[in-house]
Amino acid sequence: FAPVAWVARVPNVLVVNPNVPAKNVQELVALAKSKPGQLSYGSGGNGSAANLATEYFKMQTETAILHIPYRGTAPAVTDLMGGQIQMLFTGAPAVMGQVKNGQLRALAVSSPKRLEALPDLPTVAESANLPGYEVGTWFGFVAPAKTPDAVIQKLSSDIAEILKSPDVKAKFEGLGMEIAPQTPAQFDAFVAAERTKWARVIQQAGITPQ
Repeated sequence: FAPVAWVARVPNVLVVNPNVPAKNVQELVALAKSKPGQLSYGSGGNGSAANLATEYFKMQTETAILHIPYRGTAPAVTDLMGGQIQMLFTGAPAVMGQVKNGQLRALAVSSPKRLEALPDLPTVAESANLPGYEVGTWFGFVAPAKTPDAVIQKLSSDIAEILKSPDVKAKFEGLGMEIAPQTPAQFDAFVAAERTKWARVIQQAGITPQ
């Protein structure tokens, strides 16, 4: 495939069951270190975005937290609300409703800056003193390999123009997504960096995707 445009990212939100005593990321890390292997986190399965995000978090914080894989995010969220697991990293849209109505407690977002939809929620990097911690699902456009460069540039330019629309921006932000248009070259470099970053996490954590 040929990269055309990186469009948007969905930062993860770190949420916990309200019964977990930690009120911020530092307290959660301290709790996990005081009870190694006793806290558990859910994910949509081995190799899922939530699995990678949390294993990266564990590596950065040097904590031991048990992984409970589910068949998708929805059952993981359900069990988190029920107290069967204690924490979860997941895309903001999946839990914004539960956070706002008090069913879950949000501790931080994994983006490099705070979300406009949740402005009072700190980033993981700032709340846990983990500079560079950034995780999120992202979306972009690609074209078949060997697509003429003129076509790639035209598509990229048109997509960037569409993303400037206030209506489009508002819709994305309402879903907890951040618009982040990039040129084809920037998108290509970003994908290469993601491959390197997550290959290291997968290898160190011994993750076998399902």
